[in-house]
Amino acid sequence: MVNVAQANPLWPFPPARLTSEQAGPCLGFRPHDIPVLVRRGLLRPLGHPRNAAVKYFAFVVLERLRADVNWLARATDAVYEEWQRKNARKKAKRDRTLRAKNSGLETYSTTGGENARLGDEPGA
Repeated sequence: MVNVAQANPLWPFPPARLTSEQAGPCLGFRPHDIPVLVRRGLLRPLGHPRNAAVKYFAFVVLERLRADVNWLARATDAVYEEWQRKNARKKAKRDRTLRAKNSGLETYSTTGGENARLGDEPGA
């Protein structure tokens, strides 16, 4: 957990903008949950950052959001739904692999390998 007081020597005046690593604990979430909230439209970074850019969040907005019980409930549900979706996708992939192994079929990659060349037929 990033301590805002350690990150800002001017404490008790918090920084006006926080990174994802700082915003997560400020809101009661983990830093890796912040991109989920941004994708769902529940949290907006400052400015117009590119996809790979460091995103900053306004401290005054974070303070307002952390006091809003309805927003906290929506944000918590969004994080739950994201993890359910990821876990379901991982389970489906694992199940497909197990079914293929149990049925004696091989799985073929569509991204490369000798069976991915044009004209090659699996099992031929």
